[in-house]
Amino acid sequence: MDLMRTGGRALAGVCALTLLLAACGGEEDSADVVEDGEQTTEAAADDATTTTAAADEPDEPDDTTTTTADEPDDSGAEGDPDAVALAERVNLTIDDFDETWTETPPESDDGGATIDDCFVETDIEAVTVGEAETGTFANEVSDEAVQLVTMQTVVLDSAETAASIVGEFSREAFAGCAVGIMQDGFGEGATAELALRPDDPVWAEESTGLVGDISVPNRDGTLVAGVVDLHIFRTAEVVSFTATVDLGDVGVEGLLSSVYVAVAGRHQTEIG
Repeated sequence: MDLMRTGGRALAGVCALTLLLAACGGEEDSADVVEDGEQTTEAAADDATTTTAAADEPDEPDDTTTTTADEPDDSGAEGDPDAVALAERVNLTIDDFDETWTETPPESDDGGATIDDCFVETDIEAVTVGEAETGTFANEVSDEAVQLVTMQTVVLDSAETAASIVGEFSREAFAGCAVGIMQDGFGEGATAELALRPDDPVWAEESTGLVGDISVPNRDGTLVAGVVDLHIFRTAEVVSFTATVDLGDVGVEGLLSSVYVAVAGRHQTEIG
């Protein structure tokens, strides 16, 4: 089975869990196998303008391409520089995983529906000071098993705003909306279910998860069973999302524990 591509399809639905308009990273060539629900992110560039000269084209009248702040790059970051820097420090990196894991950079946004749309009480874009996202971390255990993790951290305009977002995430209506978007993203025949699983003890000032089983269509039409965990962590005005997918029954509990511990440590050391 081509589970890396199946995982890319899974993340098209699952990793759309972000707090901005952006969604998630995935495999570089996953677009040719993902259904219409796919959503990926290539966030806006930093304020600086970069200029790249085209090589080995002396006969061209103008061989310089300029990328301005209005054009996206692969940084996965947007907003106030100090807030972006904080979000980047909080996010997981490839060094948080063992040597079997790889990271694929975020991809461009195709404009499709995302789980962002399930936030209906707050205009997330309007209250965001800065954000940063990771690429997709992948552990291809075998031809029949893969684990995938992605993360985004957002600095909001107040702790009260951040707490309200956690509250909305925890409601039944949000879980139902997320399930519908995931099923569309996974493709025809896919199934998904999510249930609130509050953390006890919490991993930050507030944290909770939506956890459930999924069945994702593979390229040959067979269904691959797995587990999805969508988690939110808040400390003060900073909110982090993680999306974890375990396809092929690799052993999700150990992975989730390591992700939670790493994110909790970041929140403690970087935010306090």
